[in-house]
Amino acid sequence: MSKADIIATSGNISIVKLTERHFPGILIQGDTMNVLFGDIQEMLEEIQSDNIETGTEIAIDIEQKIRDWILFYQITLKNNGYEIPFKE
Repeated sequence: MSKADIIATSGNISIVKLTERHFPGILIQGDTMNVLFGDIQEMLEEIQSDNIETGTEIAIDIEQKIRDWILFYQITLKNNGYEIPFKE
């Protein structure tokens, strides 16, 4: 069984380091992931119904949410001595 160290938590996400992994990962609570999935489904429905403006607004909200998670991840890794595992 893997051991996990929680490095930081913000809202419904945590930065978690599994012992067998080189880099920490982002843990997203199940209900938060379900809300995100619902937002993506709604965005697709709007686009398929030719409501491009509404679909775009939803996409922008999703992008900002994920951007915030990635920024939290990057800051947490830098503050805890880890390299960022992707190009910034």
